[in-house]
Amino acid sequence: MPPAESVVETTSLTETERRVSTRLAGLRRESGLTLQEVSEGTGLSISYLSRVENGRAAISVANLAALAEFFCVPIGHFFEAAEEPPRRVLCRAGEGRHVRLRGRRGILVRMLALAKADRVMEPFVADVGTLKADMPMQAHPGQELIHILEGGCRFDYDGEETLLEEGDSILFDASVPHRVRALARRRCRFLAVVSAGDRRFHGDIIKVLEERIQPR
Repeated sequence: MPPAESVVETTSLTETERRVSTRLAGLRRESGLTLQEVSEGTGLSISYLSRVENGRAAISVANLAALAEFFCVPIGHFFEAAEEPPRRVLCRAGEGRHVRLRGRRGILVRMLALAKADRVMEPFVADVGTLKADMPMQAHPGQELIHILEGGCRFDYDGEETLLEEGDSILFDASVPHRVRALARRRCRFLAVVSAGDRRFHGDIIKVLEERIQPR
């Protein structure tokens, strides 16, 4: 059931409510989404979202929570003062968030640039040896580069298998089903960089990796 909408219009929003409206409008524009797309993703009407963005209606906590879930940001994001996104993100050795690709039996990866919200690429380091079962073939928006840092692995792509060894790189259209598989008794670590113009993909990357949602 979609969230209940407040139909009360007002011209006297508090400073906090105005900040929420401004942050919501800015976040939608940064994500390259229309009001219709946000409406379809949240169940909130276009007219209601427009009134909130333009400061003509206050928003309930429940509706704000639905929008935070849709945009993959903490609810506190809407209350923070606008800040200039960082021009660079340094990830020291051993740092970066560790998550498993495709659930508990998937590959362990280390995300390298999550702190940069306006990124158009998603770099991470993966350890094929952490796989507990072969991953299913997968596809997602954009292009992807894989560079083998250590060892070797099999790369399956649209029905073709390629052996990748240390120092090898492969760039491909990631919208075509693909996967990496371990070789018997071989260690393999690789750097992957996914480049996609779809901002929702980058906002959703952790959910995609943990299989809480399916990439479009």
